[in-house]
Amino acid sequence: GTVHEDSHVFEERMAQADKLATFGQIAAGIVHELNNPLTSIVAYSDYLIRKAVSGTDSQGPDEPERLESLRRISESANRMLRFTRDFVAYARPSSGVAGPVVLHGIIDQSVAFCEHVLAAAGVGVEKHYSPDVLAVRGVSEQLVQVFVNLLTNASQAAPERDGLIVVTTSLDPATRRVHVVVEDNGSGIAAEHLRQVFLPFFTTKGNRHGTGLGLSIVKSILEGHDGAIHVESQPGRGASFVLELPAWRRP
Repeated sequence: GTVHEDSHVFEERMAQADKLATFGQIAAGIVHELNNPLTSIVAYSDYLIRKAVSGTDSQGPDEPERLESLRRISESANRMLRFTRDFVAYARPSSGVAGPVVLHGIIDQSVAFCEHVLAAAGVGVEKHYSPDVLAVRGVSEQLVQVFVNLLTNASQAAPERDGLIVVTTSLDPATRRVHVVVEDNGSGIAAEHLRQVFLPFFTTKGNRHGTGLGLSIVKSILEGHDGAIHVESQPGRGASFVLELPAWRRP
């Protein structure tokens, strides 16, 4: 019967969620393993660059090319090291202690996390930031998770060419609420799906792109921050996810 089928589907989805949680732990372990060799590569390449620049190394006709190669090794290793350190901070279970968080920094970090996803999809990001320093009361790791989810979804919704995500921030001085709009220029969301997008396991993308948990997690995190989210969309004209969070008040 239907109840049995629903129960079976639910169990399958929960097993997939468990698998993802386990994968997250494994990924964090892999990152830790990468950190030591990366640190060595950075240290040795920096040492060789200093040696080459100071002239204590043998000067050959290929010296400029060799120096450029060393700099590229150093730059690439540093980039990987920064990412692995940020990833560990993101993957680490949150302490749950809320404090003042500068929102623009959170969005910048989230865009950096999604850099490879955005590049693979050929999607650009425009940031239209409020001139105000927007501090909200929150847990930084959880807020990064919110924007990583929204940016990933938007990149998947964007058109194959000239995909664009626009992130706009503002402060409502009357309500002391911070507003963020994450807008894509994709094909939009069908009217019958608008109310369902925040339901757990709802997805129109198929199993290939995820479990349908992303937006329900986003909604849950924002509600835990005394915030809210809703979506506005017209088919063919993209979608806008509108977030609001309370601005930080000094105790």
